[in-house]
Amino acid sequence: MNGGYPRLYQVVIRRRAYHFCVISYLIGTFVLWFVTLDGPPAIWNLLRITTWILSLANWASATIPIMILKRTQLTASQTYAPNRYNKLFAVLSSNQFMTSYLFCSISAVLLWATYVLAALALNENPELNFFKSFPGRGAPQINERPIYLLASGLYTSFCYSFLMTYQGKWHYSPSEIPEHLTIPQRIFKSLVPRVKIIKSLIFYSSGSFLPIYLIARRYIIRAIIFSKYVQLTKFIKPHMVMLIKLDSVFTLTSSIRLICLNVLMVAMWEIVQSLWDVYSSHPLDLSQFHPEPNKCLLEGIRSSDPRIRHHAIYELAHISWSDPVRRITIFKDIRTSPRTLNLIIDECLNTIDSMKAMAIYRGQLPRPSSSSQSQTSTSNCQTTSATHSALKNDLPQLFNQPSSNSKSWKQTLLQNLLSSNEPKPQTKPVQLSTPKSALNSSPSYQIPEIFQSDRKRHSGFQKPLQASSDDQTTKNSLHSSQPVDPYKGQRRQKVVPKVWRLLLNSQLFAYSQIGVKLETWLFCPLMTSELDKCLGSRQTCSLAVEVVTNLTCASLTEDQYGVLQDQIPRILESLVDCCSALESLRSEICKEFDLPISPVDNNSINKSESATISPLQTILLQTLDEYSLSLSTRLKDGISGIMNQFKPFLSEMKLTPKVNRWLQQQQ
Repeated sequence: MNGGYPRLYQVVIRRRAYHFCVISYLIGTFVLWFVTLDGPPAIWNLLRITTWILSLANWASATIPIMILKRTQLTASQTYAPNRYNKLFAVLSSNQFMTSYLFCSISAVLLWATYVLAALALNENPELNFFKSFPGRGAPQINERPIYLLASGLYTSFCYSFLMTYQGKWHYSPSEIPEHLTIPQRIFKSLVPRVKIIKSLIFYSSGSFLPIYLIARRYIIRAIIFSKYVQLTKFIKPHMVMLIKLDSVFTLTSSIRLICLNVLMVAMWEIVQSLWDVYSSHPLDLSQFHPEPNKCLLEGIRSSDPRIRHHAIYELAHISWSDPVRRITIFKDIRTSPRTLNLIIDECLNTIDSMKAMAIYRGQLPRPSSSSQSQTSTSNCQTTSATHSALKNDLPQLFNQPSSNSKSWKQTLLQNLLSSNEPKPQTKPVQLSTPKSALNSSPSYQIPEIFQSDRKRHSGFQKPLQASSDDQTTKNSLHSSQPVDPYKGQRRQKVVPKVWRLLLNSQLFAYSQIGVKLETWLFCPLMTSELDKCLGSRQTCSLAVEVVTNLTCASLTEDQYGVLQDQIPRILESLVDCCSALESLRSEICKEFDLPISPVDNNSINKSESATISPLQTILLQTLDEYSLSLSTRLKDGISGIMNQFKPFLSEMKLTPKVNRWLQQQQ
């Protein structure tokens, strides 16, 4: 099959999408049949063609909006906040929440229409008609029951979109995949925990909807009846007489229908997300379908799409630990220059270095400074001269140089004129010894000896001044490029607003523990946002570490050309730097959140130690271990594996002092 790794990825995902559509349609049909059960005769509705047609509308109403959200919001949302109280407002004001609520509300309206049509067509129940006739009333009256269900659906979509945005479920985040599980097993395993989410969300949304609806209903009806715009409301007022009676809405049947509609909406949304997460994240072996598999794999690793890149690194990790035939082909592929193995290792090391930078700068990578950009632009503009006259070739290039190098054009012109017009001697040419400063200023010209003595005389005091100024500009550029984190290095404290202090100290919460628990839950420092910002790509980095470690260890016996063994000092330095960055990040977070630095082990904690650690600190330590411990362990195991494999040859390798110092500390 021709095409690169992204093309193969799109083909395989498209084929998996067919299976996803069929499975989600069948499960959605069962859910629609379950929520429309209205007595024993409704059991046979599953055999009717009307059910399957309405189920198609039900599937499209839930799948299309959710898939648009999953495809458009790949990047993580910028809803970082120090505590839950601030994060609630950050989520409500974010564009991601607005977009998700828009699509979820569209899906809720379509699912409400499907549910009402199914109740009317399958059960022949006239209680959900939009208009209803009453004896003694000339005009048909508006039936409040479908309006009640529609308002409930919009409120449930608001709660669901807020919860998904708060937990960061819309953006792509790679997760660990058990290798021994198939797609059906993963589907069943992923649907089981979704049941708990469905139950809790339906309970809280249905319970909190009733008081909100009662308050809003009163003011909306009053605004329509007593509106000043009589010409606009005179057509609807005769149909609103029966809306004053509350008995038509708040009945047991209406409450059951409300719960059934919420079950339909939340279950369909969770089913679509769960199935798509399984089908899109299952491992792919795409490079085997390409005539040049190693080149295809390298193209996938270099992809800008995080999904494609993660799949390519996962496939490479699978090859490095369990496919020796493919691994040997990577070592023997030396046709390209630079070689494919070097390029693969470079991409994996770039992934590890980016993880290190995210840990150092706390999720905010520094911007390149203007001085470094000007230096690179100046170095790129330097050209080499030919053997012709300087007036013919060098003057156009000299005057076309950027303004950053225009201050020395007179000196360079004089040097060119003096060096180009000299007659060439017939004897053996003598190589003139030019100082390094002259070579740096004009690398393609030779200065006569009459001018070199003056340059040697002045170079003694020009170099220190230039070096000191360069060091100062470098420090300033690094200081300006680093992002400022207001919480870095400072202990996080619980900051409670004055309004909340007055509320929590009032008589409502004064004699109960509810106020204390609410204050702790809202205003205690939040660690998950900080860890998501710093260690969001930890799974991809873990796979990159595994690739580098396995290929390096296997190169001792399989790398016949010694391509990878020259890069072992660089690989060790990259792994050590990333491990040190993770350890420093852990120590900083423990210092900020007032936690012990040692990791938590529930089996090894003594009674005296457990008495000093509060339950909140234990939860925070477990959260920190969940984010950082697996990657840190993978890095340390990789370093020790490489050192044990090449232990007889360590004396011949030129390891950096940083690596040697880190190894001595670990011993």
